[in-house]
Amino acid sequence: MLPHFLVDLRVAVPCSSRPHLFYRPDEVTEGASSRGQSRTAEARELCATCPVTVACRNWARESGEYGIWGGETESERIAAGYACRVHADK
Repeated sequence: MLPHFLVDLRVAVPCSSRPHLFYRPDEVTEGASSRGQSRTAEARELCATCPVTVACRNWARESGEYGIWGGETESERIAAGYACRVHADK
């Protein structure tokens, strides 16, 4: 389910054109490879240009969503004291 702020937008958000950057395959985990680091960096660059970055990050923190949301990874949300759900496909 998409967060309400994405459904209500009248303009496309940067992540909509490259969703694969925000949901990594299990074998490409944060920091585990240069490919994983590159994808995370690209996702953060897109988030930096987004008008709903803060709302996106807050939604992921509250909902426990996995992936990169609002420029923040699961590990960063966990380190900040927020729980993350396990990927639904696991």
